[in-house]
Amino acid sequence: MSKNLEKFFTAFILLPLCLFLIPSLIFWSPQSYQQISCDLIALIMVIILNKTWLHVEVNFFSGKRPFNQFLNAIPALVLLLLTKNPFVLSIKSPVLMGFMTILMIAICEEYIYRGILIPLSLRLTNNRLFISVLISSIGFAFAHIVNFEHGSFLVVLSQIILAFATGMLFGTLYLKSKNLSLVIVLHFISDLPLLASNGSAAVLTNSQTYGILMIVLVISLIACLISLVQLHRFSKKSSPIT
Repeated sequence: MSKNLEKFFTAFILLPLCLFLIPSLIFWSPQSYQQISCDLIALIMVIILNKTWLHVEVNFFSGKRPFNQFLNAIPALVLLLLTKNPFVLSIKSPVLMGFMTILMIAICEEYIYRGILIPLSLRLTNNRLFISVLISSIGFAFAHIVNFEHGSFLVVLSQIILAFATGMLFGTLYLKSKNLSLVIVLHFISDLPLLASNGSAAVLTNSQTYGILMIVLVISLIACLISLVQLHRFSKKSSPIT
């Protein structure tokens, strides 16, 4: 139990630590390269840790029941269509580098929080699917606290809550589809508006900010309910975690 807890905590805290510490270590590099560098270093570190210590099987692709995978992805797709993140961390780089950065963010975060953290959470919770998705989503939301450096408290808080909601749906989809690639694609699509932000966040009034906060709180509750319903009849034997 203690070893599993150590592994869980390491995976939980790794990305936020990298996002806090690495920029100060590569201060000499252009700002447009810092985000992709942080995620690439974090990804390499967690891959090495997984090979040598964590020993988690990550399911990158599954071609089984593609129609069912699409049906399971509908809640996440609806969330992407109906919401727009109050982006604070934006991409200030040429289009090609922007696409590469967004892709690296999606790969890194999904590998860590869905591919690694969900299995570790299942080990800690005796295969409680919903609780494990909940824990991994909290970790995913926690990784966004670095954005407080770039934006106002309420706007970033809204982003964190929305990240939690997204994590609930992405985590549920990963458990049911055994297809991390599908989740990575959805994550990539959800971050595409970063390219259109042109390095700046929208200026919001206080009433608009509080309105967004209330909306994302409701969305988070709905996402939790959807996840609970989707996982209710999902057999533990069908879990992608071994």
